[in-house]
Amino acid sequence: MTSPPTPAGPHSFRPKSPRQPMLWAAVAYSSGIVAGVYLCRPSSWWIFAGTSFLLAAAYFARRRTALG
Repeated sequence: MTSPPTPAGPHSFRPKSPRQPMLWAAVAYSSGIVAGVYLCRPSSWWIFAGTSFLLAAAYFARRRTALG
């Protein structure tokens, strides 16, 4: 037969790592605003970005309809 389970000792206290999701979201948002104001954006980048988004949309519309 199996022996009865032994009682566990007192639980050791382990603090959770601090998480600040709103802080990191605010940092990402504000860095995007700062980058948009101060960085140069040539028109070729806009054309490349638009083309890549269109190609990705066409790919996902065929392969994964829920994601597309």
